[in-house]
Amino acid sequence: MNYNIYYRLKQAFLMPLLMLVLCCGQISVHAQTTSPAQGAAQLGLSGAGLLYSDAQLAQNLPALMPRLCDTSKYALNGYVQRNYNIAQLSSGSIAGCFRINKVSALGIVLSHEPSGAYFSRDAMGISYGIRLGAKLYGGALISTARQYIRGYNSNIQPCGSVSVAYIYSPQWTFASALTIPLEVSSYNPENYLRPRDNTRFRLEAAHGFSSAATAYLSLERCFRSTNLAGYGRISLGINYSASTRISFQAGLSTLPSVTADFDQLEYSIGMRIRSGKGLSVQISLAEHPWLGTTSAAGIGYIR
Repeated sequence: MNYNIYYRLKQAFLMPLLMLVLCCGQISVHAQTTSPAQGAAQLGLSGAGLLYSDAQLAQNLPALMPRLCDTSKYALNGYVQRNYNIAQLSSGSIAGCFRINKVSALGIVLSHEPSGAYFSRDAMGISYGIRLGAKLYGGALISTARQYIRGYNSNIQPCGSVSVAYIYSPQWTFASALTIPLEVSSYNPENYLRPRDNTRFRLEAAHGFSSAATAYLSLERCFRSTNLAGYGRISLGINYSASTRISFQAGLSTLPSVTADFDQLEYSIGMRIRSGKGLSVQISLAEHPWLGTTSAAGIGYIR
């Protein structure tokens, strides 16, 4: 009897926790200057939703695209985000995941990211995900970003990302992703442009407490390509499905820093409404302790 109790605890909690601790010991804590995950639902989870299942997986975690497309031919998602309630800092993305066969899927991403009235960054990428085993998935993303300042020449920077996901059990999912900027851009010192992407390592975990509630944990470590020190971020979010048509998200995260500072946190909430025909609408809000409110709205479709 005691052995059965121990075995169940080991399967449900101790082994997943051990895997998480071991991975953390290898990669440290991870984060970046902006939300680790891109997407309206991901904002509602404070950036902890890289494992959240929608078409933004094409850029957030390509390894899980085949799982998304297990029961569908394709998935589409688009969103716009107004950072800190400043129109000049609005960003957005359109992503699509398309099933190739039973074990692989293809993703396409287009994004726009202004950083003020004069600086903009447009990116496009293609990703691929494949099922490597019964529980193991792998994926890669290749993207090219065009960065430019009004009145100056543009700068082109390619970027590569690889990701791995492991479905430990129906309740536990683990994933990691490494993003590396390829320093072969057409940089000219007179352009006042430098590659903005940093090398990032992410560790993700998701735990389903029930069919209605799933918790997400995101740890990210970012290493700058310049002489400045790297920094980290910890994000935690939860998604609760009140019914098949409506779900709610909430999250909190530390601010990007060299060491995690739990005195200053960013909070977020979100809501997703689904139709009976694969269409969904998402709205999210995040509150920065001193920069103010970021809002996002998105629409998705799965067929």
